[in-house]
Amino acid sequence: MNAIKKFVRGTALTLFFLAALLGGTSCSVPMRHEVASKPTVTISPSPVDYKRRVKVAISGSGFKPKQELGLLIVMGGAPSDIGALVKPKPVTNEKGEFSSVWVIDGEIRRKLLDPTSHTIEVTDEEWTPLARATLVFKKPEKEEKKK
Repeated sequence: MNAIKKFVRGTALTLFFLAALLGGTSCSVPMRHEVASKPTVTISPSPVDYKRRVKVAISGSGFKPKQELGLLIVMGGAPSDIGALVKPKPVTNEKGEFSSVWVIDGEIRRKLLDPTSHTIEVTDEEWTPLARATLVFKKPEKEEKKK
């Protein structure tokens, strides 16, 4: 009977130490995990004058490094990717950041964008939304006529 108790105790201790080595927190070395921050995007200036040839900076951070991004906005009633219209193309650097400039011209001339608020959505290659920001247009103040 005494031998059985010793066997059970020895087996229990062995299982305890194995469990601690394989998955226990006290016996394992903590691993460094890279936790990506939540992606953000900003648009400047804000608000933007509603006129042709206005420049808008679209920048973001917290994305995966070297990630190609899409920039979606509803124009003329349909979602449109403006990634080809901005310079440089929206691809993140090694820190997960990007910055592009959109010169808005034909979109206003053809009345594809109204002088209101528009959401720009940043997406991954599979069109999964990652972040969004609001592009706000304001009508420019009219210059007073010279007398």
